[in-house]
Amino acid sequence: MPPKNAIDNAMISGIVSERISLKLQRHDEVLAEMSAQMNSMIEEMQELQMIQDEATEEEKEEQKAVTQKMKAVNEQAKKLQEKMSDKQQLDQSEEYEAAKAKNKAKEQKKAAKKKKKKAKEDSARDEADNGVQATEKPRGRIVGKVVEQNMGGVVETKKRYSQKVTEFNAPRCATVSKGGHVLEKQREQQASSQVKYPQCRSVVYAPTHEQEKNEKRLWGANPLEKPLPLPAPDSKLEIDFVYGYHNSGYQQTQRCNTFFLKSQEVIYPAAALVILYDEDTHTQNFFRGHSEEVSCLAVHPNGRFVASSQTGRFPPVFVWDSNKRVEGTNILSDESHLTTCTGHERTVVSLDFSHDGKLLVSVGSDDHNTAIVWDWKSGTNLAQVGAGGQSVFDMRFNPYQAYGIPDNPPLPGQAPNEDDAVYTLTSSGVRHIKFWVFLRSQDEDSEIPDAKRWYLEGNSVNYATKTSVQDICSFTFIDDSKPLTIRNEKGKLESIEGSTERTDSRVVAGTSDGDVFIFKQPGVKLRYGKNAKDPKPWWVVDQTKKSAIAPVMKKMLWDSFASLIGIIPHNVNSGNKYILARKDRDEIDRLTAKLRLQSHNLEVKSKLENLYYSGPVGHQGGTSTVVFNKSANLLLTSGKDGRVRVWNPNCGIKEQDWDLPTTGGLTELEGNGLELGRILQSGAAGRSMSWPEDSDKIIVGTSTNSVVKIEIELGDDKLGRLKELVTSHYGPLSGLSMHPSRSMFVTCGRDRCANLWLNDSHSSANQARLTAPATCVSFHPAGQFVAIGLTSFEFVVLELVEEGNWKYSLRKMFQKTVAPVKQEDADIATTDKANSILDDRGGGRKGGGRGAGLNRRQTNAGEKKGTSFGFEEAAAPESANSAQRRREGRGSALKDEVMDIKYSPSGSHLAIALRDNNIYIYQILNGIHSDEDYKLISILKGHTSMVTNLDWSEDGCFIQSTGGDQELLYWQISQTKREQRDPHFRPCQFAHPFLLRDTEFHTWTSIYGWPVQGIWPNDIENSSEPVRGLMRSNRGEVLLVCDDLARVRLMRWPSLPGDKVREYFGHAMHANSANFSCDDSTVVSIGGNDCTIIQWKHVDQHGESVAYDFMGSPKRPTVVRTPRSTINKGRARRTTYQSFVSSQPVEEGEEDTEPRGKLVGKIVKQQEGGTKKGGKEKGGEEKKEEGGGVRRGSRGSRGSRGSRKEPVVVEKEEEGGGEGEESLEAGFPKTVTALYDYDAAEEGELSFKKGEKITVTEEDEGWFKGYGASGEGLLPANYVE
Repeated sequence: MPPKNAIDNAMISGIVSERISLKLQRHDEVLAEMSAQMNSMIEEMQELQMIQDEATEEEKEEQKAVTQKMKAVNEQAKKLQEKMSDKQQLDQSEEYEAAKAKNKAKEQKKAAKKKKKKAKEDSARDEADNGVQATEKPRGRIVGKVVEQNMGGVVETKKRYSQKVTEFNAPRCATVSKGGHVLEKQREQQASSQVKYPQCRSVVYAPTHEQEKNEKRLWGANPLEKPLPLPAPDSKLEIDFVYGYHNSGYQQTQRCNTFFLKSQEVIYPAAALVILYDEDTHTQNFFRGHSEEVSCLAVHPNGRFVASSQTGRFPPVFVWDSNKRVEGTNILSDESHLTTCTGHERTVVSLDFSHDGKLLVSVGSDDHNTAIVWDWKSGTNLAQVGAGGQSVFDMRFNPYQAYGIPDNPPLPGQAPNEDDAVYTLTSSGVRHIKFWVFLRSQDEDSEIPDAKRWYLEGNSVNYATKTSVQDICSFTFIDDSKPLTIRNEKGKLESIEGSTERTDSRVVAGTSDGDVFIFKQPGVKLRYGKNAKDPKPWWVVDQTKKSAIAPVMKKMLWDSFASLIGIIPHNVNSGNKYILARKDRDEIDRLTAKLRLQSHNLEVKSKLENLYYSGPVGHQGGTSTVVFNKSANLLLTSGKDGRVRVWNPNCGIKEQDWDLPTTGGLTELEGNGLELGRILQSGAAGRSMSWPEDSDKIIVGTSTNSVVKIEIELGDDKLGRLKELVTSHYGPLSGLSMHPSRSMFVTCGRDRCANLWLNDSHSSANQARLTAPATCVSFHPAGQFVAIGLTSFEFVVLELVEEGNWKYSLRKMFQKTVAPVKQEDADIATTDKANSILDDRGGGRKGGGRGAGLNRRQTNAGEKKGTSFGFEEAAAPESANSAQRRREGRGSALKDEVMDIKYSPSGSHLAIALRDNNIYIYQILNGIHSDEDYKLISILKGHTSMVTNLDWSEDGCFIQSTGGDQELLYWQISQTKREQRDPHFRPCQFAHPFLLRDTEFHTWTSIYGWPVQGIWPNDIENSSEPVRGLMRSNRGEVLLVCDDLARVRLMRWPSLPGDKVREYFGHAMHANSANFSCDDSTVVSIGGNDCTIIQWKHVDQHGESVAYDFMGSPKRPTVVRTPRSTINKGRARRTTYQSFVSSQPVEEGEEDTEPRGKLVGKIVKQQEGGTKKGGKEKGGEEKKEEGGGVRRGSRGSRGSRGSRKEPVVVEKEEEGGGEGEESLEAGFPKTVTALYDYDAAEEGELSFKKGEKITVTEEDEGWFKGYGASGEGLLPANYVE
C-alpha cells in the first residue's frame, strides 16, 4: 500500500492541475468572445467607410461626425487587443502557478470539513430509517424530521426551521405555534391548492378532487382563462307560508294596516310582502311587488282594490286588484297591477281612499311631510302640500263630510259638477292634529281666464287651552248626518236606508297619554242671495215644476278649522285638571291641604271624593287605535294597557241632549270590553283595528305582531270570542334551528321568547319565555333538547316534550352561565402561543375582564319560585362578587352575548362562541342534560375579534370558526380514530388547515372557505352587501345565502366565483339566517328587524318537492379524488409509514406497541430492491414483526433514543406483488352495498347504481378497488356501506 502522504500529494497535484486546466479553458473562451467583438467592430468600420465614400458635398458635416466615431472605435479596438495580450501573458506566467499553490492549505481544510459533515449526515440517515430524529427548535421545543412521500422511494427533507416560513404561504394562526409535521409532497400540493380571495384574510385550500380541474378558477386569475361559470341550481324556492306581522312599537310607519277584503280574506303586511290570508283553508296569497318593507296599506271601498307603499328612497305607491291571481299558485298575476303613483322622496307613512274610491291620499316622511292627493286611475297628482314640520302618523278622508266628484250622470249625494266637489281630511302626528279641505278654486298661476285647479288647505287645532299638548296617535270619524232623502219615481221624498247626506261628523282621536279627544269640523254657511229661499240639494229639487225663478241649489263647504268639544281623560287627576270647573279645582286644593294636617278627618275625605272627577277615563299609557262601525253604532278604542273598550257614540242625538257633554257624546259600555294582555302574551295592545260594515268580526293587529280576530255580539254590544290568526316574535329575530328528524323548527329573538313551529300545519306549537334576549339556538342531534344562547353570558337548555295529538311544549331544564360557577368543578384548558396547555385556575388575563371573571367563584343567586317556565324568578341577593362582576362588564349585552352555539354531531359536546373572542367547549356527561352534566373542558383562544360562526366536522373531532376579523380558524377538539389515545390531550388550535381540506363538516355556516367563494361579489371594493347567514343543504347539493339586501340566494355547492345563482326577495332590511328541513323539502328563513319568518318550498324544475329519505339515505358525501385515483400497475408494493411522537420514553431493546403521540407522518412508497435516500440506494435489513409487518433495520447499531419512537413501517402486497405478505386491511375481500348512483369520471373507475352489490378487494386513500356487475375498477369508499 503506498504511503498516506504520497496519496495526499497525488490528490492535491491532481486537483491543482484540474483547476489550472479549467482556468485556461475559461481564458480561451474569453479570448474567443473578444475576437468576436473585434470582428463586429471591423464590420462596422467597413460600413462606415462605404457611407463616407458615397457622401455628397451636402453631407460633409455628417462625415466629420462619422470620422470621429471611427477614430473612437479604432482606439477601443486597440485597447481590447492590448488587454487580451495581457491576459495571455498572465495565464502563462509563473505567478499564476504560485497563486494556485498558495491556496492548497485552504482547499484541504474545506475538504476535511465536508468529509466530516457527510459522515454526520450518514449517521443521521441511519437513525431516521427506524425512528424520528429529534432536532432542537430555536426556542428549545422538540420537533421531528419529516419523511416525504415519493413514488420512487424515501427522500429525507431538511430541518423544518432551515427553510423560510414564507415558502409555504400558510394562513395566519393566532396564538399558536407554527410547528408541525407536513409531508414534502403535501407541501407541494398545499402550494398549488391554496386560494386567497379579498373577503377572507386566511388562506383556504381546494379539496383534492378539485385541485387540478379548478386551478384556472382561482380568484384573481386571468378572466380569459376561466372556464364558463356553472349554471344556477336545478332546484328553486317558492314561498309557502309567512309567519309574522310587523306592527311592534309606536312608529308612524305602522298604523292601520290590517283589513278585511270583500272575499273575507284578511290582508296585512309582513316584511316586503302583502299577505292575503284565508282563515277557512289556512292558506296565504302574496303580493310581491315591493322591494322594501311595506309601510302602509289602504283598501278601496269596493273591498277588492288595494293600495300599498314601502319604505326607502322614492317609494312607489302600487294600486292592484286582489282578485287576479295565477291559477294553481299563491301569487298575484301581472294583470293585477292597476297603476303606480310616484312622487314621494322618502317612506310613505299613510294611504287612504276617499269614500267614493276616486281619490287616494298619501303622506311621505320627508322634511316637509309631503301630502299628495291622487287621481289614482290615471296616476295624476291633483294637489301636493307640506303637512307640517312635525312627523305625520296618519292622514285620511272623512267619509261622512264630503261632496264627491260626480259620476256621469251624477248620483244623489254627489256634487252636480266637478267644480262644486269638496272633500274633508284629517291628519295627526307629533303634537298636532290638522283638518283639511280639498276643493277646486281659481288657478292664480294660469294664464287661462277662469281656470281652476285642486287645492288642499289645512289648519291645526289649538287645544292647549283645555289640555296639554300631546301626540295624536290615531283617530276615526263618527257619522252624525241626517239620512239621505231623494225623490222617487212618483216625485215624493223618501229616505234611503243606510245612507246619509255626509254633512255632519265628529272626529274621535286617541292621544299618547291615553286621553280621548272629540273634535268637530264645522260647515260654512253660504250666502245664496236675497231671492234664495231655503236652498236644497240638487237631487231634492223638483225639476219637473216650471217656475219663473230658477231654484237655488244648495252647495256644501266646510271650514279648515275645528274645535275640541269633549275630553275623556286617562285618569282621575287628569279629569280634575281639565274637566272640572275652576271653582271645584280650588276647593280640591284647599281640602287637600287641610287633609295633610288632619289625615283622619272623614268629613274632609268625603267632600274630596264628591268633588273628584267621576266620569269615564281613557287608557293607561296611550290610546293606540280607534274605530267606528256605522251599522252597529259602536265605537271601539284600544290602548297600551291591552284593553279594548266599547263606547256608545250616541249618533243622531243633538248635543244639548247628551248625558255627558264633557265627553263629546261618548258613553262607555262597561263590562263589554276585552283585555288582550291576559289572553295573549303580556304587553299585547291593539295597534290596528278594522271593523267592516254589517259584520260581526273585528280584525286587530297587536303590538306583539299578532293578528287577532274578535267576534262581537251585536245584540248585546259585547265583545266575544278571540282567535289568534297570525303570531310571530315581537322583537328582532336572531336564531333559527331545524329539528334533525321532524318537520319543526325553533326560533328565538330579542323579545326573550323561543317559539316552536310546525312546518306541515303552518302553526305555532308553543312559546317559552326567557330571562334575557336570545341570540342563537341549536337542536340536540337527538331532537329532544334545545340550547339557546343569551345576551347575559348564559345559555339555557329546553326540553321538547310531546304531549300527544301533535301538541308539543318547551320545558326549561336549566340555565347556566358560560363560565363555570365553581372553578374546581371544571377542568379548563386553554392554548397559549406556544401551543402548550395552561390551567386557568391560577388566574386569567390581567386587568379584570373576561379572564379574571372566569376565576372568581359565584355565590348562589337565590332560589327560584315554584312556577312554570316563563314567569318571574325571585329576586337574588347581590353579593360583593356579583357586584364586582357587574362592574367589570359581565351581563353586558355588548361584550357577553353568545354569538353562536352548536352541538356536536354525536351530541357529546356543546360549543359556544362569545363576543369576547373565545370559544367555550362543554362536554355532556351521562346524557341526562342537567346542570351538572354540562362540564366546561376548554376555552379556545385565538381569534382577534368576536367569533361569528361555528361548524363541527362529521366525526366531531374538529371545529371551524369564523370571526369578525375575517379569519377562518380550525380547532381540534378530540383525537381522531387514526391517532393513538393520549390521556393528556386537550382541545387546541389546529395549525395546518391544509390537512383538513377534505374533511366533511356536519354543517356549513361559515361565510369563509373554499366552497363558499362564490357567495361574495366580484367587485368587493365597491360592494356593500355583507353576508349575514349561510347554510348548506343536508344532502350537500345546494347552498342558502342571506345578506343585507334582504335576499335569500340559492347556489350550487360548492359555490365558486362566477357561478349563477337564484335570488328570492321577501324579507325587508336584511335576511338574517336560513336553514333546510331534515329532508331538504322545506327552507325557512328569518329576517332581522322585520320580525318575519318565511317558509319556502324547495322544488325541482317541474315543481315537484325536493325531498330525500334522510333516515335511509344519508347525506351524499363528497368524492375525494386524489391524483393517484388510479392504481399504478407497475408498482408491486405499498408501504404505510406512521410515525408518532411518544409522550413516554422507550428503553433500549424495548418495543413500544402503544404510541401515545400525534400522527405526524403519512405514507412512504417503496420500490423493489430497496429505498432511495438522498438519491443513493441504501440496502437495508428487514426484520420480520408479528402480524406480518416488516420493520426496517439499520445498517449500524443504535442506542437508546429517549422519548423518540420508532416509525412503524408495514408493507402490504398488492395484486401482482410479492408472495407471503399479509394485507394491512383486515376483512378483504368483502361485499358492500352502494348507497348512491355513481358514474365513473376517470379511466379505471367503476360505475354502479344505488343498491348494487360490489366485492371490494382493497382500500387506497378513501377509494376501494373492487368489481361488480358492470366491471372492475376504483370506487369512492364513502359511496358504499
